[in-house]
Amino acid sequence: MFHYAFDDCIQPFRILSPLRFEPIIIRPYCLMPWLDQVFILITSLSVVNLSIFILLAFLLECILILNLIILVCVFNLLGIRRWLHAPGCQGQLILHCNKW
Repeated sequence: MFHYAFDDCIQPFRILSPLRFEPIIIRPYCLMPWLDQVFILITSLSVVNLSIFILLAFLLECILILNLIILVCVFNLLGIRRWLHAPGCQGQLILHCNKW
C-alpha cells in the first residue's frame, strides 16, 4: 500500500520510509515550490545580466574579505594582541604558555 503525500502536486517519486516497510510517494514539487521559479529566473536572464550578477557576487565577497582584514588591523591597533599574551612568555599566547 502506498501513502500519498501532497496529492495535488506533480512528478512523484518513491522513497522507502525509515519507519515503515512500504514505500512513500513524495512529490518534489511540493517540497520546494519555489525551485521552478528560480529555474525560470535563471533561464530568463541574458548572458550579460548573469555575468553582472556573478561580478556583483564577487565584489561582495571582496568587500567582506576587506572588512575582515580591516577588523584584524583595528584589533591590532587597539592592543588586543597584547592582552592575549602573558608577561615573560616570549610572545606565546597565554593558553600556550608553560610558566603558569
